[in-house]
Amino acid sequence: MAVKTVLYGFGTLLLGYIERFLEALHRSGSFDGAVQQMIEQSNMYRFMAWVLGVTLIFAIYFVWSEINERMGEGAVWALFFEKP
Repeated sequence: MAVKTVLYGFGTLLLGYIERFLEALHRSGSFDGAVQQMIEQSNMYRFMAWVLGVTLIFAIYFVWSEINERMGEGAVWALFFEKP
């Protein structure tokens, strides 16, 4: 579960950088210009917060599915959202 979360978080980080690079490449038209534009326009705190948020969503999903698998289908839903 933790390995999947780390891998998905790393994948999110990688895809985010690729997306930023392709946008900068489209605007500048050259590889050097795209790298320079990425460096100039970077807001690392905002980007890392986005990656952390997506990683936490994956972690919650994986924890939920593991608990659901161990307790039986629908048990977690009943535990949290149905009357006792």
